[in-house]
Amino acid sequence: MTEPVLGQVDVDGLLLSADPLLMRLHLRCGGREGGPLAVPELAELCRLSRRLGMNLSRPVQASDDESRIEMWVETRLAAPEKAEALNLSIIDWKEYSHEESEKSDPSRERDFDRLEGRGAIRTDAALRIIAQQMSGEAEQDFDVIGHSLLEIYDVVPPSAHTDLLEAVAERQPIRNQRMRQKSGAERLFVLQGNPLIDKTGLFAGYRFTATPADAADRPPSSATAVKMVAAS
Repeated sequence: MTEPVLGQVDVDGLLLSADPLLMRLHLRCGGREGGPLAVPELAELCRLSRRLGMNLSRPVQASDDESRIEMWVETRLAAPEKAEALNLSIIDWKEYSHEESEKSDPSRERDFDRLEGRGAIRTDAALRIIAQQMSGEAEQDFDVIGHSLLEIYDVVPPSAHTDLLEAVAERQPIRNQRMRQKSGAERLFVLQGNPLIDKTGLFAGYRFTATPADAADRPPSSATAVKMVAAS
């Protein structure tokens, strides 16, 4: 894609406008022009963005009779306090035939991460969580979305709070950051984070992998070793 695929959804979930690629998918998913957005994960992202009153950016998957589509979608609320249209910008769009999907399914990598006990956290530029799925959890944790990473997790020694903030300020990778969940099971994780840059060259947040501390302190399993050798 050289240009984003754009669309607009109103407060009732109706697809007000859509570029041809999005309109084609909407119609193939059973929608109609001017009707409710018929792409399930995309419609859910719009509802979540409006409910939280914040812009979101995350991967979305869809499927029709011909192919499976993977997208990276950004939502934009012009005025969250008003019933105005929500803008969609799809900045990445990849289509795979169902035959290709069966041979090479990207979800297998996520399944491997879960098998190895790793979770994933995506934040915006202000370190607000916009997506989180941790090890042992089958679904995303929507309760934390919109909260700062430091509202949900405490920095645990030998990691230092100041080191984390300095890395964020300098847009640097974050390595071996030990953090404890503040509520619930109060699990301890080791975070590895990579800064994200948007299409305009601006800092867009971090993508973290989160490994339970006891798993991070163990030697790599034989399965992990095989994966590392294959990657090299």
